[in-house]
Amino acid sequence: MVKRLKKKGRLKSPQEESSNRQYQFKICLWLALGKTTSQIIALLQERLGIKTTPQNIDHNYRHGKKWKKIIQYLRTRYLNNIAHMPIAKKAYRLAMLQESIEEALTWHVKSKGRYGTVYEKKIGNVPQLVNEARKEIEGEKGVEIHQHITVEKKEEKIAKLRRYYSKAEERSASITG
Repeated sequence: MVKRLKKKGRLKSPQEESSNRQYQFKICLWLALGKTTSQIIALLQERLGIKTTPQNIDHNYRHGKKWKKIIQYLRTRYLNNIAHMPIAKKAYRLAMLQESIEEALTWHVKSKGRYGTVYEKKIGNVPQLVNEARKEIEGEKGVEIHQHITVEKKEEKIAKLRRYYSKAEERSASITG
């Protein structure tokens, strides 16, 4: 009887059964991470060499009672773990953007030659970083942040920025001149 079932493909070895469970678990994990059915099919084909249909994934995993609890468990575990990552916190992301902007705005030695040292600023991606920070703070639509800043504080900030940029221009003029 065992030989007949093996020939028909109904009885599988423990290794085949465990590899099937691994594939099934991967599909559940990808569903928990929010991947679409077409993305899962592409991942199965690319990484594991398995061909399947969208109906198979939707019927067995998305709507099947057997896997719903596992998918829900994996989803909650994933979302809870995201909250513990520093990059998930807005203050951390803004601090990293600020460091990147400061690094881009500092003078770096480009080359040292016979006639002196050439300095440069690497401001190529500063507009993109500033835009990312703005989106982080204001949102995608650019909603204004309501802050209570008096006219005096605005004037102080403008004066501070003017001093900073005038010093930067003086440094660049003394280096190039």
